[in-house]
Amino acid sequence: NNIDVKIKKAVELRTNGSALKAVEILNKVVAANPNSDRAYLELGKAWSEAAGAASQKSDMMAAMEGVKKGFEALDRAVEINPNNVEVRIYYGIFAVNVPSFFGKTEAGIKNLEYSLKLVKNDPETEVTILQFLGKGYRMTSRFAKAADAWERALELNPPEKTAEIIKKNLNEIKSEMKKKSDKEQKRNKTYAHTDNIENLIKSAENSFKKSDLKAAEKYAEKALNIDSKRADKLVPDNNEISVYYATAVVMMPFFVGKMDEGIRILEELKERTDISDSMRPHILYTLGYAYRKKGDAVWMSLVKNYPNADEVQNVYDEFGLRKTDHSTDKNLKHRVNISFHLGFQDELAPQTAVWIEDEKGNFIRTVYVSGFAGYAKEKQVDLPIWANKSKFETNGTTGASIDWGKHTFLWDLTDKNNQKVKPGKYTVVVESSWWPSMKYGRAEAIVSVGKKKNQVLSNNKPFIPWLLVEYK
Repeated sequence: NNIDVKIKKAVELRTNGSALKAVEILNKVVAANPNSDRAYLELGKAWSEAAGAASQKSDMMAAMEGVKKGFEALDRAVEINPNNVEVRIYYGIFAVNVPSFFGKTEAGIKNLEYSLKLVKNDPETEVTILQFLGKGYRMTSRFAKAADAWERALELNPPEKTAEIIKKNLNEIKSEMKKKSDKEQKRNKTYAHTDNIENLIKSAENSFKKSDLKAAEKYAEKALNIDSKRADKLVPDNNEISVYYATAVVMMPFFVGKMDEGIRILEELKERTDISDSMRPHILYTLGYAYRKKGDAVWMSLVKNYPNADEVQNVYDEFGLRKTDHSTDKNLKHRVNISFHLGFQDELAPQTAVWIEDEKGNFIRTVYVSGFAGYAKEKQVDLPIWANKSKFETNGTTGASIDWGKHTFLWDLTDKNNQKVKPGKYTVVVESSWWPSMKYGRAEAIVSVGKKKNQVLSNNKPFIPWLLVEYK
């Protein structure tokens, strides 16, 4: 019938590399057949492949849009027919293969778990499900479950190449499990010696000073449990414990979900008459910080859900411009100054990389990369272009994550081996990725290195509104 002909045509287009043309056909098909799980499945596949193609071209905004649209179609297919095993499997595999910041890993695991219940007497399909289910478990640090899934897959005698991949993953996960176990044992020994209020408060304070908020929260929470006499009390009698606990949860990323709890405790503390003069300013500052952070989250929701609204520009304008100079050794005879503006702010500081390429697009060196992206290496997914170009070479240039505002860095005209580069044209690239709004920006400018001083301005790029490169 007509729907079969159109779906067949869309599949041919998709398999031949024309995913967006397939999307055009399938959008019409689902409009005419809103209860066809098969049509929505094919639409999800087309969007996912369009996302992959966009990623290969370094068009990360289009890639993110493709991922979003792909999951919307797959969610609809599951809603129409929850027992469509092909939909469940494709959804699961897609979800555990996209970057975790899309927030789909857990949904992918659930779909794979469900599909495993649907499949009967089909070892080949079971191996596929278990292979990717193990990956999902690993991504969410459920190492024992990952190991169990992969061991079950091996019991089904998969093809030799598949078995090799699974065995490699299994060996890696067992090594990770051992490291995790060793860390937990060490942590438990530490907690075993902090079994009274005074030690716990001191440990919370020290952890907070070291910016180890998770540890600070655990120490303070344990102290809260010891000190609280009644389960319904908002705040225990020990103000100091409450302050460290509330501060720890407020300073954590907003998506952890404890912001309201921290605000509630701080509001209660603010009204107390027995708060010392030395503690009250800290409470008021932290409470103001919490409300501002919560307000930023509302703005980020606006930017994410209504990107074309006029009010979005108001949000960008409110973030303003703040200047930070990261350059060193300014007395170099010749150098390239790199200045750019990160024009967006999210709940977390973005991951950012600055690097140099030659005229042929060959990687020369990293000038700066955010600490997380630099250290996470193969697991990092926020800076795909830098990761692909640099192969995670950092030259020791990792640093704390930078946030909105103007930033200045210096390139000393050396390559990754610390050798002086030859005169010629070089491209300076800045790449940033924000989370959890999933915004992405990249800007680049070509500068001539040689005898004459020159400068190049690149502007009007999304989220990195201008990039100024100067050879001096």
